[in-house]
Order: sequence, then structure tokens, then C-alpha cells
Amino acid sequence: ADSGVPARLRIAGTGPLHAAIAQRIARLGLGDSIELSGQLSRDGLAELFAASDLFLAPTQLESFGIAALEARAAGLPVLGMRQSGVRDFLTDGDDSLLADDDGGFTDALLRFASEDGLQTRLAAGARLPLTGYSWEDLIAACGDSYRRAVAMRIVPAAAR
Repeated sequence: ADSGVPARLRIAGTGPLHAAIAQRIARLGLGDSIELSGQLSRDGLAELFAASDLFLAPTQLESFGIAALEARAAGLPVLGMRQSGVRDFLTDGDDSLLADDDGGFTDALLRFASEDGLQTRLAAGARLPLTGYSWEDLIAACGDSYRRAVAMRIVPAAAR
């Protein structure tokens, strides 16, 4: 159904389905609404984030969600799936909207586009710094993991 909400979808990156997606966009006559940006440089991606209102992360099988984390770290609100890894660093209703399934994802997208004040509130939340994800935090966590592994003195069964 037509929601009546004007939108432009920009898809960055390439992959094995790139040509098929381009063909489907053309076949459906959606070229004015959907742009395939292709592979972007770090600066190009930063520009895309700065020009966008929302980052869509519809995958349910993402174990962490590095692309969504990059978008959120750039101050962009994220719409993601609650059961994916994005739930570890996003807060539903503060800097993101999290959906339980495809129908909920669609509903959240329409809500983002139409609910008064929601875009502004989520954008303000997404501009707040994320804690625990700086390089210093990640290096410290990695070091802690290695220290715990060494302390456990894990020895393969064949070497006992």
C-alpha cells in the first residue's frame, strides 16, 4: 500500500546481488526512489551518513552489526532487528527503533517517517557518544580476554 510518505532509499556497497537488485529497481520503475551508490570510500560513506535521516539494518542474522555501529557512531539513528547483534549497542526509542520481525520493521519505518518529533528525538539520541566502543575500550577488552585465557591455562587434551 502507498503510505504517501516521500522517501529516497540509498543502498551503499556491492555484492553478488547488485546486478539483480539494479534490474529489479529498473523493472519496477523505482529508479527515482532507490539509488545504488556502489562501493564508497570512507569519506563517501561519512557523507552518505551525514546526508541521511536513518540507517536501515534489516538483517536478523547479523551477529554484531559493524555497519550499524558505524552509522550510530556517526550520529545516525538506526532501524534494526531486535534479535540481531545491534541490540548490544542500540537503545530502542532513544537512538534507534528495533523491530521483532519484517512487519514490525515496516511499521517502525512508517512510524519514523510520520510520527511528530520522533526523527528529532532519535537524531538527538544518536548524536550522544557511545560508551564502550572507542579504540581504547576495545583494546582494553581484547587485552582482558587474552589475560583470562592465559590465566585459565587451557591445555589441549592430547597434550595432557
